[in-house]
Amino acid sequence: MTREELLYMYAAGKMDFSGADLSGTDLRWADLRWADLSGTDLTGADLTGANLRWVHMSRSDLSGAIMTGAKLAEADFTGTNMCMADLSGADLSKSDLRKANFTGAKLTGADFTGADLRGADLSRSDLSKSALRGASLAWADLRGANLPRDHLSSANMTGANLSWADLSGADLSKSDLRRAKLTGAKLSGANLFGANLFGAKLSGANLSGANLSSANMCMADLSGADLTGANLANADLAGADLLKAYLSGADMSEADLSRADLSGANLSGADLSGANLPNADMTGADLRGSCLDPRNVPNGDAADFAHFPCRNGGRWAVGYRTQESLYLGGSMYVIGELREAHVFSTSGTRCHPGIYVVPSIQCLLDYHGPFVKVLFRPEECHRAGDKWRVRWLIVWGGI
Repeated sequence: MTREELLYMYAAGKMDFSGADLSGTDLRWADLRWADLSGTDLTGADLTGANLRWVHMSRSDLSGAIMTGAKLAEADFTGTNMCMADLSGADLSKSDLRKANFTGAKLTGADFTGADLRGADLSRSDLSKSALRGASLAWADLRGANLPRDHLSSANMTGANLSWADLSGADLSKSDLRRAKLTGAKLSGANLFGANLFGAKLSGANLSGANLSSANMCMADLSGADLTGANLANADLAGADLLKAYLSGADMSEADLSRADLSGANLSGADLSGANLPNADMTGADLRGSCLDPRNVPNGDAADFAHFPCRNGGRWAVGYRTQESLYLGGSMYVIGELREAHVFSTSGTRCHPGIYVVPSIQCLLDYHGPFVKVLFRPEECHRAGDKWRVRWLIVWGGI
């Protein structure tokens, strides 16, 4: 079908052109609003500046088409093939683009505000300077895409595949990235404040200097990720996989790291003040320069405990605790054993790694027994608020 035939029939009131062959047709500046172009062949067509608002173009083939500056708002492009097409500066706002194929497309300056891009293939496409505010990118394939840096705030990218994508310095604050695939992604200096990254795959990603404060990264895979100097204050990392992650100099104050796997991680110089660490695995972690550095010296504040002299000099302090560990379920303190803390904190945080003791049995009235009496060196005790923890102790007897 030629341009003249198409526009003549459209002017005469015909709206249904579904299945038509318009490949290579020159449709520059054509006005085809509301037309039904579903299933049409528009490969290599020139639609520069065309007005296609509200058109039905589902399952059409627009591969290699030129649509620069075209008006495509509120149109139906579900399942449409637009690979290698040029949509620079096109208006696709509020359009239905579910499962559309944009592989290798040029989308510089395109307006996707409020568009539905769920399940769309945007791999290797150029989205630089595109507007994506309010767009849904859930389950979209964005591998290797060139994405904008300043229009992704609050975006819905649940389950999206962003593996190896370059998002350095991008504003992803409060974005929804639940279960997103970000393996090897470049996110250095990115703003992910308050973002939802629950269950996201971030292994090997570069997050150095990124702002992840108050982000939800519960159950996320951050194994081998570079988080050097990142801001993780108040972040939820419960159950996260941080195996061999680089966290040197990171701010992890008040972060929830309960049940997190930090084995082999580099935490040198990290700020862990106020962090929640019950059942966190720190086997083989580098803790130098942090409050968990084994070279740190406890404050030795055991003044509230009873003391008696040792035969070989020094003094013993007498304390009490539950016989079963409250954080290591099933771990029992056996009478006569020497027990040493796997990790010990000299932070002022009340609940931090160490073996907790109290100066009198009355302090344990709110806990379930059985209880044990313990001995420890006062210089190995660290007081934080109304809590005492020791680096090691001897279980002296039962109560």
